[in-house]
Amino acid sequence: MAAYPSSKNIFLDDDDIDDEAFLNTNRNYMLSNNISSNGFSSSNIPSSMEEKRQEMLQKRREVEQRTIKSTERSLSYLRNSEEVGAATAEELYRQREQLERTEKRLDDINTTLRFSQRHIQGIKSVFGGLKNLISGKSGTLPPVSKNVNTNETPTTPSSSNLYEVIDRKKNETAPGLKIRGLYDNDENTVLESKAQDVIDKNLDQMLTSIHRLKDLGYNLGEEITSQNDLIEKVIDKSEKADCSLKKQSKDINKMLK
Repeated sequence: MAAYPSSKNIFLDDDDIDDEAFLNTNRNYMLSNNISSNGFSSSNIPSSMEEKRQEMLQKRREVEQRTIKSTERSLSYLRNSEEVGAATAEELYRQREQLERTEKRLDDINTTLRFSQRHIQGIKSVFGGLKNLISGKSGTLPPVSKNVNTNETPTTPSSSNLYEVIDRKKNETAPGLKIRGLYDNDENTVLESKAQDVIDKNLDQMLTSIHRLKDLGYNLGEEITSQNDLIEKVIDKSEKADCSLKKQSKDINKMLK
């Protein structure tokens, strides 16, 4: 009797695994191959993130150091500007003293010339009377003018706001013109402070220095304007003295002829 083939599927047998087990096995295999091909494992991920974090921190420190150096340079430039401004203020003050002394001397010269002109007029009257006597004309000699006290109240030097600024700065700091807060930095504190604290401190000092420069510039401008007016007075008084001298010289030459 012919044998019939079995109805059992030849592709199935007792050793076959189920679909879920097969898929899990295949997924693990692919993940293993992928990790091997990329050269890292899951255990390396935390260390990579730490390296990135350290790299970012290093970049931040570099930026902070550059910022600190930049603010320190700016602060140094501002301090140098303050020193130059302070030296200019002292020079302007000395110049004011010289101008005021010159003005006072010109006042004395003009006062002396004014009284000498009176004496010349008296001498001219005497010479005129002598000429009349010699020529036979009757007349009396005019009285000679008496000496007049030539002492006058000296001019009071004009007050200067710049002098007050310089005097105040000298009282606030050591001898020689120094600006308050100019040398208050302690170099050691820079090393002991945090970077952000150092930056904030430098910025605060820069702001204070800028305010001082603004005030100093304003006072310098006022002083220059005041001295320009003083120079005009000196010029006018010197021209007046020159005119008086020329006139008196002319009068004396006439009398001697």
